[in-house]
Amino acid sequence: MEQKIPNEKQKNADEKQENIDKKFDKKEGGKIKKELKECENLKQEYLAGWQRARADFINYKKEGEQGIKKLLEWEKENLILEILPILDNFELAEKNLDDELKKEQNISKASFLSLAAKIEGFRQIKKQLEEFLKVQGIEEIDVLGKKFDPSTSEAIEEIKEQDAESELVLNVIQKGYQLNKKVIRPARVKISE
Repeated sequence: MEQKIPNEKQKNADEKQENIDKKFDKKEGGKIKKELKECENLKQEYLAGWQRARADFINYKKEGEQGIKKLLEWEKENLILEILPILDNFELAEKNLDDELKKEQNISKASFLSLAAKIEGFRQIKKQLEEFLKVQGIEEIDVLGKKFDPSTSEAIEEIKEQDAESELVLNVIQKGYQLNKKVIRPARVKISE
């Protein structure tokens, strides 16, 4: 077979096509590459913006959840602070009942048993209230016989006691409580000088 030798017209046509292709590559190809680069930059910008918006939303959601949690804890604390005086009154009444019972010597056996049953029912209600508070995370602050701590107690009186060391809690006037290790009501106490 014989190879075709390009004639002059074909050669010129090929050269013209090459020049057109080069011009296109330089002019149009450069323009397309530039547009492609711009699209790529826009894509990256939009992606980064979307990622920031998503992160902001996640943070906003977490802050909202924390806010709700704090609000619920605050409400729980307020409710418990409203209940504690009821418990105080139960304890005061229980002490007074015991004192009254000791004073009554001329009481019939039937009256005594009836009174004892009422006192036992009263103590059961008090115990239920204490258990409810314990489940809620309430703990009594144990301060009696210990060194005075202003973070858990409020000294309302100083008493001279010869055998006691200084600032020792001698008497608890009102019990103190903490909710999940946070003092919500300090104990009101009498301390030694």
